[in-house]
Amino acid sequence: MASLTEQHEAAIRELRVERSGKESEKRELENLTEQHAAAIRELRRELSEKEAEKNELEQSLNDCIAEEARRGEALIDENARQEATINQLRGEVSSKEAEKREL
Repeated sequence: MASLTEQHEAAIRELRVERSGKESEKRELENLTEQHAAAIRELRRELSEKEAEKNELEQSLNDCIAEEARRGEALIDENARQEATINQLRGEVSSKEAEKREL
């Protein structure tokens, strides 16, 4: 049978192997944590860029919508002026025709 000292030495060696494995596992986990943190930072940066692009596109769209609304209002105003002119001319023609009939 192994002496008590040999048993203690074997147990110590086994504990050292276990500790070495746990330290290696810990380093691996720390490395993965650092990689994940770097990946998260990169994704946040990309998200920030995409949000900036989206905001620019939304602003551009809003500008286009506002410009089209202004054009539409201008067309409506022009149409109203033309209709007023047409109605005025119709009135003048009716007056002239009435004068002509009286003569």
